[in-house]
Amino acid sequence: MNFTPLLLTVALTAAPGDNPAGTFDFKKHSIDFQVARSKAASAAKTLDGEQPPFSALLPLLEREQKALADAPNSADATAIRRHLATYFGLYPTEPKARELLASVLADMTPTEAASARLQAVQAIDRAVGNPVTPRADVPKLLTEAEALLTRAEKDMAGANEEQAKKFARRVESVRHVIKNLVPGKTAPAIECRDLAGKPVKLSDYTGKVVVLDVWTTGCIPCRKMIPHQREMVARLKDLPFALVSVSFDAEPKVVTDFLKDTPMPWEHWFNGPDGGMTEAYKISHFPTIYVIDGKGVIRFKEVRDSRLDEAVNALLIEAGVPAAKLKAHTDAAPAPTGREDRLKALRAEYAKQNSSAMQLPRTGTPEQQMKAYEAALPKMRDFAPRALAIANEGPADEIALEALAFIAMTGQDSPEGADAFRQMAERFATAPGVGKLLDRPTIQRPAVHPFAERVIAVHPDRVTRAKAAVVLANNAIRLTERGDTPAASAAASAEAEAILRRIIEDFAGANLGGRLGTADAWAKSMLPEVVDLAVGKPFPDVTGEGMDGKSVKVSDYRGKVVVFDVWATWCGPCKAMIPHERELVARLKDKPFVLLSVSGDNEKKVLTEFLKTADMPWAHWWGGGDERKLLKALHIQHYPTIFVLDHKGTIRYRGVRGKQMDAAVDALLKEIEAGAKPGS
Repeated sequence: MNFTPLLLTVALTAAPGDNPAGTFDFKKHSIDFQVARSKAASAAKTLDGEQPPFSALLPLLEREQKALADAPNSADATAIRRHLATYFGLYPTEPKARELLASVLADMTPTEAASARLQAVQAIDRAVGNPVTPRADVPKLLTEAEALLTRAEKDMAGANEEQAKKFARRVESVRHVIKNLVPGKTAPAIECRDLAGKPVKLSDYTGKVVVLDVWTTGCIPCRKMIPHQREMVARLKDLPFALVSVSFDAEPKVVTDFLKDTPMPWEHWFNGPDGGMTEAYKISHFPTIYVIDGKGVIRFKEVRDSRLDEAVNALLIEAGVPAAKLKAHTDAAPAPTGREDRLKALRAEYAKQNSSAMQLPRTGTPEQQMKAYEAALPKMRDFAPRALAIANEGPADEIALEALAFIAMTGQDSPEGADAFRQMAERFATAPGVGKLLDRPTIQRPAVHPFAERVIAVHPDRVTRAKAAVVLANNAIRLTERGDTPAASAAASAEAEAILRRIIEDFAGANLGGRLGTADAWAKSMLPEVVDLAVGKPFPDVTGEGMDGKSVKVSDYRGKVVVFDVWATWCGPCKAMIPHERELVARLKDKPFVLLSVSGDNEKKVLTEFLKTADMPWAHWWGGGDERKLLKALHIQHYPTIFVLDHKGTIRYRGVRGKQMDAAVDALLKEIEAGAKPGS
């Protein structure tokens, strides 16, 4: 393992795409690119239908960008732009790719940009259905998809009538898919016939996890999936699961003849080229795969091989199938022997368990949901000893660093995680790969402080030092929400402000990459949260939308102690708080107190449906409307975010939960009873 891009360098004296005279040869570069892409996919063991790591392709794509900048009007310029737009668009979850895509689109003609934007939307559609994409990112990605479609329509406004109409039909089809055929939407009802001509419909499988596989016998990628599908059906034969392959061949006989020589012992339907499913699902390519839960809701799409296993297993666990039973049906892979292979296998094992936990159902009470979630999460005590053995049994190389980083970043604030960070500070504070580690969101926790401080002190690279300072600032900001007392929160706010101002002064212009931009710009954007929303400051008199659709202000609750709880229905820690919040509201029902939960869900309907069964009898606002203006005004970075306000609207506590919340609220109620001033 190494921390340079995964790309396996093409063994040429000149750089890829350069001829001996030093000019850029795009035709030769294209060949080099495909060779490198294939090698990168092989090295990363990329699954069929997925792309190799973006970092593996970025050096060659950046070479294309440079060639384009040097000769923007060359004969190859249009082809280069299209190639760049295609590959940047294939990575919608990579901030750097999105940034570069926007740059390329700005230099394309409107019609070229329109087609590139449509391709990017199709990549988003694939990403939102993949179990490795965080569910929290899906609404944001779909919003971006709609923005891309809207801009694409605008780009095509000047095209000729025939071209505009053809493009409009494509946009209509893609928009239908991203609005109606994404995770969380009910799978459209369809009726087909099986290969014997018997009517069949999707509702026949209610209560089962269904893999809907749209294919043709002539489709090579479809055929490649058959051995895995065969193994899956055998492995899950006694569970509430069904694989339904829907053929778009010209006639049923084509399928029945194919099945004589290729055993596919599961359900088969025939749609044909023009059956009802063609329009309802806007089928444009094969295979097209949907994974549907027992209630008929689309949960994943466009997943194959082990990703399909992850998706199906998660839904079966959600349906009540014990995880142990699924493991018993899984054929064990050969045990890896090398340090790198062992670490990869360990991380894959952890990721698989974590993915299953994250995809658990929204069924049952919040307490039951949280209990199931916590039970399904992988435990670091089961993984740390094996990772530590990998780190210590060989040299202090990149594999050792990655092994320690795995413990540190997946171990939360556990003793194992803290010890891993300590070892990283002692052994790897100047390592070239540290900058990439500091980019990872999971590194933001108190245990990282000694490591980050050491990096700031000794690392030779200024950007890496800036990233370490950003980690310290983020941790200080989090501590403003976890202070046991107002004084502790105020001290954390002061520390966060000092670090942010230090970043502005010491790291001006240091490019952090992605959406963060430069270190000083990022620090300036964070100052309002630290300065204006600190303990002791007046809470902004924001306006929200109540469940009845009426506007309500925070000042409408003046004279009462207010717990202002920003949350989302999909947030596990938020749901874990509900039983305590319910007890708090019941205990203080006759007191000048209000619990105000502000939902960050993208759709109000999601919140409304959740509240029907969650038993949350207190005030609720929906914060996802009006372009999330309310949440932006409060600089909400994560859920839950909690403010406790006194009767005058002053922020007195942040981030308190459980007993800390009880103590905070009770103290402020006593102030009201005593007629005391805040802080006395």
